Amino acid sequence: MKVLQHCLILLTLAAVSTFACAQGTETFLPKVIDHAEPYYPPLGRTARISGDVLVRFTTDGQAVINADAETGHELLRSSAVENVKTWKFVSHEPGTFHVTFRFRIISGEMSSFFFRSLRL
Repeated sequence: MKVLQHCLILLTLAAVSTFACAQGTETFLPKVIDHAEPYYPPLGRTARISGDVLVRFTTDGQAVINADAETGHELLRSSAVENVKTWKFVSHEPGTFHVTFRFRIISGEMSSFFFRSLRL
């Protein structure tokens, strides 16, 4: 339960502090208003695999319509992609973005969170 609380805090902080960049000008990433909790894949936990997963996704102005992991360990990729697909945003101009999920094992506890997004 403690890990879940840490994930929630990190997700909230990450969602509030994320930003996007478009062609050299700073614009804000659309606010994520709903999402599922990211999870650490059981096989990744057992194998003690950690690392970052870069996910590229496209929105229709309110939800994710396409997502694909571009980098990261194979055992962590599907978890990050499945989580991004649950995201709902405030209404915005459709676009393509990158988001990085960070999977870490710290003192025996697993955590996963997303941070810093870039608009393409």
